[in-house]
Amino acid sequence: MRNDDSPADMIFDGLGNIIITGTSKGTITDYDIVTIKYDSFGNRVWVKRYNGTANKIDIGYALATDLQGNILITGRSAGFLQATGTQTFDDLIVIKYTYAGIEEWVQRYNDASNSNDGGLTVTTDGENVYAGGYCGSNGQNADFITIKYSSQGTVEWVRKVSSPQSDQCSKILYNHNNGEMYSCGTGQNDIIVLCYDGAGILKWQTNDYNLMSDFTSAVLDNNGILYLLGYTELYGTLDYAILALNTTLNGGVSWLDTYNGPGSGTDIPCDIKVDNSSNIYITGSTQNSGTGMSYTTLKYNISGIRQWGKSYNHNGVGSNIAASLALDNNGNVFVTGISENTSADYDFATVKYSQGIVFKKQGSEMPAEFKLHQNYPNPFNPATNIKFDIPGSGNVKIAVYDMLGRGVKILADEYKEAGSYEINFDASALSSGTYFYKITAGDFSDIKKMVIIK
Repeated sequence: MRNDDSPADMIFDGLGNIIITGTSKGTITDYDIVTIKYDSFGNRVWVKRYNGTANKIDIGYALATDLQGNILITGRSAGFLQATGTQTFDDLIVIKYTYAGIEEWVQRYNDASNSNDGGLTVTTDGENVYAGGYCGSNGQNADFITIKYSSQGTVEWVRKVSSPQSDQCSKILYNHNNGEMYSCGTGQNDIIVLCYDGAGILKWQTNDYNLMSDFTSAVLDNNGILYLLGYTELYGTLDYAILALNTTLNGGVSWLDTYNGPGSGTDIPCDIKVDNSSNIYITGSTQNSGTGMSYTTLKYNISGIRQWGKSYNHNGVGSNIAASLALDNNGNVFVTGISENTSADYDFATVKYSQGIVFKKQGSEMPAEFKLHQNYPNPFNPATNIKFDIPGSGNVKIAVYDMLGRGVKILADEYKEAGSYEINFDASALSSGTYFYKITAGDFSDIKKMVIIK
């Protein structure tokens, strides 16, 4: 990659392919929106460049995929006035490519004020496309904008929100359970959340939290809880802030947590993710007690109780700036960013955290009763699977005991939502013999036998 090429967003398409979008300097063009697709082995499948009508600066900021594997990109593109042949202000742009990389349509939005417009976030409900960002307001401050497009690129509706200061929609999330869409961002030193239905009717909005100074990102879990990530100055320093909102209660606050790093200085979060068990992970950069910055990653359960915190600093004194966080299907947590080396230069640095025992939720049907299933395979060497059903949410503890009743391993002791789960137990550290595993969930408990043969 050339020095003047810059990636902005990356996603997996559900089939193992990786898609990246960003900006790339052309050989005979200015900066173009570039989109690259790789297969699961890292082979480049295709590269697409978009050069706008002005042949000037075009920047891709975010992307998404729909159920058919089509790819949606949003960003900004320099405008061009055909009548005079002159460049105008930036337009908000949305590009749709097919799975094979064929450009299906391009939509440019130029606000009536003819000021700078840009897209910062895009998502789909499986077919329709939602883009959010900013648009010009009388040529001065920007407005908060949300646009819905049909799968064919037709503009269904446009919604704008203004305030005395610049606003921007930085994250759009679609709720597949009820068809609602949430536009999240900032305006007038506050956090804005707008809830629209599919027709663009505003169902509720809120911007009166006064708990966060700025917005970084957001994520939605399967229970309709919307988590906002940002930072706060409530306690005199710049700290992490995570805010949980209940969308079924019109955005009512469920809980708030703040984190002040060891240096009690500038702590800025950058990314947030949620796993299938509704655990929340945030990462960012915190000031060290000495000099420099460290990656700091925190895990919360659905009730807002902090489960663990991890920090990474390459040489103990330099600056380490986290940029993104990802989760895999095995419960591993990855944090990437840049890290200062001993030569005072910066390298890419990616850290992997392993969480050991991982819960895998099975299906979407709610079980009617508590049940602990027989492990399989049994006998086994060295690993086996343990499945259990819980009809209600609550704390679940699963422990392993030897023939004398002595505890040898606690597989889990944490809050879980109602559902059917499976965990993989690696018994490599145990000797051959008969063992028992016990579940305790509220008033329910059960014990089953398993045999290790080595």
